[in-house]
Order: sequence, then structure tokens, then C-alpha cells
Amino acid sequence: MTFSVQQQNIESLDWVNHQQVAETIKNNGELFFSSYFNHLILAAELLIQLTPNSAVLKQVALCWPPYVLSSSTGELFLIRKLLALCYKNEGVEFLLAHVEHIMPEHLLFLLAQSSASDCIIMKKAFTDTFAVQGYYPGANCSLQVYDDFFTLIINRKSKRLINDHL
Repeated sequence: MTFSVQQQNIESLDWVNHQQVAETIKNNGELFFSSYFNHLILAAELLIQLTPNSAVLKQVALCWPPYVLSSSTGELFLIRKLLALCYKNEGVEFLLAHVEHIMPEHLLFLLAQSSASDCIIMKKAFTDTFAVQGYYPGANCSLQVYDDFFTLIINRKSKRLINDHL
């Protein structure tokens, strides 16, 4: 049994229907993209339940959306959720193998919830990967800014470890 949420492509409609759909999307873009995102979430949840090590899930976890469809679509949330799933299933090795494809903000968010040792490992891998060029491609921040964030997370985790007995 197969399941599909694929919709008919707008370009395959006749001219009158094409114009009506285009006008509806233009006037109600939020609704259209919210519906689109709901299909993405449904597909991701099904894959997570059926095949959590799916190559498709890993590809989405490592992608950079070229644009955000709408403030309510949550594409970045979906990427972050799938990245956390990959990290949970495969550990720090997954992050190490794909460090150059992971959005630094997602990486830092994930590491803020992980162990200090994983954060130290990833700080070194991140720095080593991008030190040669001196910047992180596609980002507005210098490597020093990311280094400071890694250090902040490590320091917070180290203080927690020292005070865990309290």
C-alpha cells in the first residue's frame, strides 16, 4: 500500500484555473504555505516512525533553505528537529562527518543540549574545517564569533558539572 500527499502541479492546470489558483495564492500566501508545510511535517513524521535512518531525513537535516517561505512555515524548525534526530541516532560521529553542511546556529543549539565533551569535539572540528579560509561560508559572523559561542556553551556545561552535587 502506498500513500501520497502530492498535489496537482499548478502549471498543469488550464488557463482559467491557473489564474484562479495563482490569485488565491497571491492573496492568501500564508494559508497556502502553511498547508504545504503541514504536508512536509506529515511526511517527515511518517519517515521518522517508519525509517528513522532514512537518507531523505538526513538530506533535509543537512540542507540550507535558500529562502524561508513564510514566518509561520517552520522550515528551520524542521531542519533542527531532523538534525537532532540524526544526532540522537548516530551520535557525534554524524555531526563530525557533516560539519561543513550544518548551519552553525543549529549546531550550537544542539550542542547546548548535549554533553560538554561533544561540544569540545565539535568546536575543534568546526574550527579546523573553516580556519583555512578564516570565515564560515554563507554566514554573517566571523569564526571568532562562533568560537566565542562554543566557548560559552562549554563554560556553562563545565560549571554545571562542577556544581552538580549541590
